[in-house]
Amino acid sequence: MRYMKFTTRLLLASLFPVLTLQVAAQSPDTEPVVKVRDVTFASVRPAGGGNPWLETTVELDVRGARNIEGKNPRYVDRLKVALSLGVESRFSKSGFRFFRSEAEAVTVKNGKVQFRFYLPSEIVDRDRISGGASAYMVQIYLEGKLLPLAAENVSSMLRNGKALQSFKDRIARDAIRNEGILVAQFDSPFFLEYSGSTPSFVRKRR
Repeated sequence: MRYMKFTTRLLLASLFPVLTLQVAAQSPDTEPVVKVRDVTFASVRPAGGGNPWLETTVELDVRGARNIEGKNPRYVDRLKVALSLGVESRFSKSGFRFFRSEAEAVTVKNGKVQFRFYLPSEIVDRDRISGGASAYMVQIYLEGKLLPLAAENVSSMLRNGKALQSFKDRIARDAIRNEGILVAQFDSPFFLEYSGSTPSFVRKRR
């Protein structure tokens, strides 16, 4: 599979003052610790050929809790990642399109784990997407509980409280129009790729 990786560099970042997001401390003794290590974008082609899709990789660092009865400290159960993207498009009235998707792992072992999401080639071509998303937000859930956002969970232009809230509002209002377009790896042509770093996912009936 041929692909080109892009690092996230946001043109509008200079418009917003940097704000350090406040994060509730997680104790490895009483609760799992999950942190976003990196978010990267790549243009990837399916193994069978075709036009490139936009791949978003969310890399996490995971540590299980040491002192929870009935839990294996080497694993974290029911870890869910929700990814929201804002993509520039000159064919949209607002100049942006918004997408959201989520995936829940059955369980993950301590260490590095990667969740991948994909925008189809038709969307990439229609909106002339290159280099990745202009803005993103990664929300992490543990057994249904939403963890506080850290600075690493959002793109640099969203590390301003006002900008982040505006992005959340746009996702809530506009991403529903594009529901099902941004897909998790298991719903994409790349479902057999990256077997060494991809967890097994909870699959719910539709």
